[in-house]
Amino acid sequence: MANENPSIISHVSLGTNDFPSALAFYERVLGTLGCRIIMEHEGAAAFGKAYPEF
Repeated sequence: MANENPSIISHVSLGTNDFPSALAFYERVLGTLGCRIIMEHEGAAAFGKAYPEF
């Protein structure tokens, strides 16, 4: 069980018309919760502590 993802929520996704502004906003907000960008693709970013959760 040590290798399993402990997250209850699989993922959450939100759309935006201004990705750079949204990314900056979520980096600040989720950073206060200890989250960081785990994965990033063109026009998409996944935040989490150890696993992509948001």
